[in-house]
Amino acid sequence: MSEPTPDAEPRHDAVYTQLLRFRRELRTFLRWSEQTAGSSGLTPAVHQLMLAVRGNRHRRGVLGGLVGAAVVGVGVTSRVPS
Repeated sequence: MSEPTPDAEPRHDAVYTQLLRFRRELRTFLRWSEQTAGSSGLTPAVHQLMLAVRGNRHRRGVLGGLVGAAVVGVGVTSRVPS
């Protein structure tokens, strides 16, 4: 294993700082999204499904794409309101 260069550590720290900031912002967004879904009477899973369908409405094979992206879990589609 090679020795790290003297300037490698600060860049390494900067990456972790960026990852922490991204994770914090993502969790804040997810919390907001769950609260928004709940205030509309939707579960977070159903809200996510609705967003994915609407966002993919111009693509062919929407359901296959959602399953491939692991957006639709087992049993989620049976709980989607008509």
